[in-house]
Parts: sequence; structure tokens; C-alpha cells
Amino acid sequence: MASKGTETPKKRFAMETNGMSKTQRKKMAKRAQREAGKADRKARDKARRKEKKQKRAQEAQAAWQEMNEAERAERRRQAAAARETRNREEMDRRKRSEEAFESGTPLVLDLAFGEMMREQERCSLGSQLMFAYASNSRARQPMSLWMTGVEEGGEMDGALKRLCGTDRWLVHKTKQCYVEQFKDRKQDLVYLTADAEEEIPQLDDQKIYIIGGIVDRNRHKNVTLDKAKEQGIATARLPVHQHVQLSASAVLTVNQVVDILLAYRELKDWKAALVRAIPERKRTFQEAEETDLERTSTAQPQKSTME
Repeated sequence: MASKGTETPKKRFAMETNGMSKTQRKKMAKRAQREAGKADRKARDKARRKEKKQKRAQEAQAAWQEMNEAERAERRRQAAAARETRNREEMDRRKRSEEAFESGTPLVLDLAFGEMMREQERCSLGSQLMFAYASNSRARQPMSLWMTGVEEGGEMDGALKRLCGTDRWLVHKTKQCYVEQFKDRKQDLVYLTADAEEEIPQLDDQKIYIIGGIVDRNRHKNVTLDKAKEQGIATARLPVHQHVQLSASAVLTVNQVVDILLAYRELKDWKAALVRAIPERKRTFQEAEETDLERTSTAQPQKSTME
């Protein structure tokens, strides 16, 4: 039994919610419950991964003990060859990233919306930027990433600094707006926004595409479209609905838009790029099923029409 001076979770919650409405208290309780559940899931997942890792190590050790010297020598040779391949691929990847950073086609991430977002939304955007950077680094045809509108000490600057390793990213980061940064190429600027009227038929390497870095749960309607119109630059939307059917609540994240652009640069086909970049959970069941059937049919040998 807790003493009078002991602060129980119930007492702590009562103090934290003092003065709040009933609805606010309910929301706060649900949020606390979600956070507690998230911590438990992370702990369970970590324990599960550790167990699997230990099991794989034990199986590998047992298999090694059963090998003769010739088999062990062959296994060492294979491991050395695999290391050499990985090292070569990593060097090639790094070279592509450095060349893209210096002279690649620019891709702008407009991060000037930090003040319009809540803290949780800025954290979510930070994660999306991390995934976008990783995708660009791995791409066969990476682009030169520009993060514009990042004020020193501002909200987005803080969100980026909280991410591990961002100080080593090969990206151009500036507090300037893209209109100022690329003032000599204003006619080439194209803001990609789902609210635009025109669809983009194909990517043009002479254009500089801009992606709005904002997570707002649809609070700010047409914010990127209105901004582009005020600046007098072109707007366009990706031809998503021509090729894939999104579920009703699906919203493409910043990293998924980046993935689509990178995939199109490689494949030169919108549907293939969209299917690769958009997770199946964001597509309707019917559309995902049709895509799987198409993959199956193309994988099977076709019967000859000549008899």
C-alpha cells in the first residue's frame, strides 16, 4: 500500500490533467496508453530480434563444426568474395552519391513549414526525410537533394539535428527559399502538389522539382499550391490515379514521393514506378490483387500464338 507521500500513476495523471476538460483528459489518457504500448512493443521486438540472432549464430556454429577442412576453406573463400562484392558496391554507391551531390539533377525539399506543424508532425517529417535520403543514396540514378527554408535554430533545423548522422548527409541545406536559390532558373521550377490541376506526363531533367515538406493531417488546405501560385512558379501533380488506386485515407509521404521520382528515373514507366514505391497497404485490395496477377502472368512462360 502506497504511503501518503508516494506519487502513484493515478495521482500523477490527476495533477497533469488538472484544469483540463473531460475530452482533453480522455485524449491525454489515450495518448499515454499508446506511448506505453509502443514502449512495450519495442522491448518485445528487441528481445525477439536478439533471440533470432542468437539462434542463427548457434546454427551457423553447429554447421561449421560439421564441416571438413575443404568445406571450411570453400566457405571462407565465399565469405571473402561476398565481402569484396559488398565493398565494391558500397564504393560505387558512394561515388554515385558524391557525383549527384556535386552536379546531379536538383530535387528540392521545401522545409519552410516548420512553424505550421506540431512537434509530433515535425518528428514524423524528420523520419520521412531520413528515409528519403537513404533511398536517394541507394538509387541507381540519385539526385542532388536541396533542403530549403531551414533557418539556423528554427523548428526544422532542430528536428534535423535530432536525427542521428544528419551532419554527414550529402545534401545542400540553406535558409533561402528555392526561388532565391535558383533565381536564374525560375522558369524551370515545378512544385509537385496533389492539388495541382495538371498531371506531369514525364520527368524532365531540365526541370527542378519541389516537394512540400509538411505533415499537417489536412489542417492546411492547398498550402503548397497557394504558395507556388504566389511565387509565380509552375505546379503539377504525379499521375497516381491514372495507374494505381489508392485507398480512401491514403496520403503519400515525402519519402514516398521521392521514391516514385527515383523509380521513374530508372524505369521510365509511371505504373512500374508507382507500384514499386507505394506500399501495398496504401493501395486498394482490388488494385493490389490485379498487380500481383500481372506479375504472375509476366513471370510465366507465354504460349506461342503460332501453331
